[in-house]
Amino acid sequence: MNPVREGMGQGFREIRATPFRAALTILAVAAGVAALVAMLGVLESMLGTMKTYNTARGGLTKIAVIDQAIPAAQAHLKFLSPGRSLRDAEALRRNATLIRHVSPEVDLSWQPVAHGADADWAMIHGSTAAAGALYDLELAQGRFLSDLDCAQFSSVCVLGAEVALQVLPPGQPVLGERFRIGSQAFIVVGVLRRYESRQAGRNALWRRNWTVWIPLTTAQKRFTGSRHVDTLEMQVADLAQLIPAMDEVEGIVRPMHRWVRDFKVENQLAILQDFGRQQQRLRASLGGVAALSLVIGGIGVMSVMLAGVNDRIREIGVRKALGAQQSDIFLQFLFEAVGVSLLGGLAGVVGGVGLIRLLARLMVEQPPVLVPSALCLGAAASIATGLLAGIYPALRAAALDPIDALRTE
Repeated sequence: MNPVREGMGQGFREIRATPFRAALTILAVAAGVAALVAMLGVLESMLGTMKTYNTARGGLTKIAVIDQAIPAAQAHLKFLSPGRSLRDAEALRRNATLIRHVSPEVDLSWQPVAHGADADWAMIHGSTAAAGALYDLELAQGRFLSDLDCAQFSSVCVLGAEVALQVLPPGQPVLGERFRIGSQAFIVVGVLRRYESRQAGRNALWRRNWTVWIPLTTAQKRFTGSRHVDTLEMQVADLAQLIPAMDEVEGIVRPMHRWVRDFKVENQLAILQDFGRQQQRLRASLGGVAALSLVIGGIGVMSVMLAGVNDRIREIGVRKALGAQQSDIFLQFLFEAVGVSLLGGLAGVVGGVGLIRLLARLMVEQPPVLVPSALCLGAAASIATGLLAGIYPALRAAALDPIDALRTE
């Protein structure tokens, strides 16, 4: 008889003979596989959203001037630096040769946006014309901000698609309409197209649809009363010149800060490398939890198989007396363990799918995604668990002396 078929058949017969013990074994393996499937779903959801967001923020060619703690040796010079300001952006536009699309921005956070009696909340960004090119913003209607808007402190705005949809009645013209942002009046000159990038059932680019863009100078004059900017980002003209471009930017900005080292130039490559390290850590930690669950399931399988060997010593003796080789006994018990684990793996796959659907209801902001490869990995993991957990009981069964086994009552 085929040893694989015989071992599997014996495994199913043992399950029917000892249903409670087998159910506990299957449950232990199923829990580990379900945890593996669900955790991979959560991980892929997080990574997919992060990748989409980083790409939308300019990709590898984007660099930024960001704040950093002043070195202790310069702590007494802190008051000399004006910090990041519009002057930095103007100096970069005039003097930098390796970069383009210098985009200083002011983040006004969430503000009420109203048109007549209709109102909603939106994220307000004060920016320049460069933001449209840097973030590759596409318009559904009208135009984006211009340099003239900033020069004249114009009261104009560009709406995200969802803002326009929520505040204005359907079918009403948008361009030229007067909106209130906080207590300030603005005229709509453009509407962005609706952005959609589904990650785990969630739009990873939803912020774009809820953002309103106004001229940077207008934001500073009417809202902040300061020339300070919250972000200063730009794009490298040639990715091969990334490091020289960063050095050029630092050389231009440093005199603007009166040589106080209160800033640094950061690129997306460093962010993406950090993202890669976070990805590895997440996979290692979540994989460790799932592996621990599978180890516990494997211990359960081994315990059941050892109990089965003790219960069937006389049966093993009879088989050996009738001519069965050690390899036949070994394969029978090994494949019996694999059969039990495989049933647990299939139950775990079904449980993992159900767990992901449950988590999707609970984690509305970051729902997990069903990863098809995780289902295959879960089934493979259950088979591997059965093989590893079944080796020792199979060896023990195969090593039994037939004479001693036949004497066992």
